Amino acid sequence: MTMPTAPGPGTEVPHSHRRHRLAVAVLIVVIVLVVGAAVFVHQVEPNDPGPFYDPPADLTATKPGDLLRSEAFTPALPNTQGWRVLYRSTDPSGNPIAVSGVVLAPTAANSSGGPRPVVSWAHPTTGVASRCAPSLLDDPTAAMFGAREAIANDWVWVATDYPGLGTPGPHPYLIGQSEARAVIDIVRTAAALPTGAGTTYATWGHSQGGQASVWAGMIAQDYAPDLDLIGVSAAAPAIQLDTLVTADENTFAGRYLLSLGLVSWSEIYPDADLDVALSRPARPLARSIAKDCVESKNQSLVVAPKVEAALRLPFATVDLTTTEPWASIVAGNSANGPVTVPIFVGQGLDDQIVRPWSTRDALSTRCSDGETVQFVTYPGVGHLEAGDVTSPDAMAWIAGLLGGKTAPSNCADLPAVPAQDS
Repeated sequence: MTMPTAPGPGTEVPHSHRRHRLAVAVLIVVIVLVVGAAVFVHQVEPNDPGPFYDPPADLTATKPGDLLRSEAFTPALPNTQGWRVLYRSTDPSGNPIAVSGVVLAPTAANSSGGPRPVVSWAHPTTGVASRCAPSLLDDPTAAMFGAREAIANDWVWVATDYPGLGTPGPHPYLIGQSEARAVIDIVRTAAALPTGAGTTYATWGHSQGGQASVWAGMIAQDYAPDLDLIGVSAAAPAIQLDTLVTADENTFAGRYLLSLGLVSWSEIYPDADLDVALSRPARPLARSIAKDCVESKNQSLVVAPKVEAALRLPFATVDLTTTEPWASIVAGNSANGPVTVPIFVGQGLDDQIVRPWSTRDALSTRCSDGETVQFVTYPGVGHLEAGDVTSPDAMAWIAGLLGGKTAPSNCADLPAVPAQDS
């Protein structure tokens, strides 16, 4: 047998050999790209929650807000001490559950001498997988819009992860009462740590968190009569779920949010069958989308191709606003109930997810019902930046309430917004 040898100088390589070498080179490039993509995904996706997030086996002897576990960490904010916490809350069925979150407090001595007021932050959408909890981040404070101002004002800042994020799922995504209970209960938790926290609090949230914040205002009197809620504030709040579903269904954001919502609801509500709501090709994509987090730009790069693929497919097979059980889920979790404390809402006028006209319509109804509403709009601001842009005004509004000022209201002349069809 003669061993093949490399051709000498000037020797023509047969076409079949050249094609083979090209195929090998292409295969190597593909392998490198696939492995590189896998490494990238592994590096940008958050780790699974560790033992800290495992709930105690028995919660029957606990009360809402009880501190179950805590660990100190060093926040990336000046003059701030922080704790990751596990605390007791209540699930959609009324059962005791453990929820995780973060508590921040000033390191300096309490300047007022009395109990510190608390701001309860409700975060925007990060995903519905357990590992999408903001408290799992190396710097949980990075996207807590307003935390720096709150600490500088000598307030305590609390930030729930919501049920099923950090702790075992499912996460009740956009299920208002469940999120609101978690927002309220962590205020109680803060008093169990060396924070100086009192019982006076305000809620503040963005997008999904805006819905949770308004819902907290709706249930606070009945759910937490031991606490003193002074105001509800929100940026681009997802309070009109029917509009979110109908106006956004065929957009990139809409396919993403509907994937999260339908997967979550199918795990929470026994009759909400995902296979009935979605077309056959869309089902595996929605389930895959629901496994990813969007707490950073790199994480968004991972999920974006899946959402783009979902946009090219037939998606919902029923009208989610008129077909049961989804119609009742959508209507029942829209934040339409009465709020007896003042409300502040900031809305970007370039928001293509939570539409400005929808927010204004909801607030106009509240004004007609005699509620105290301050509605502030921001030209050129879209959905993603609304929390950051709105936070200085929201914190100033809360400071005014805490200082005894009469809550402002522009119900008599709500700011104009782009028309629905514009």
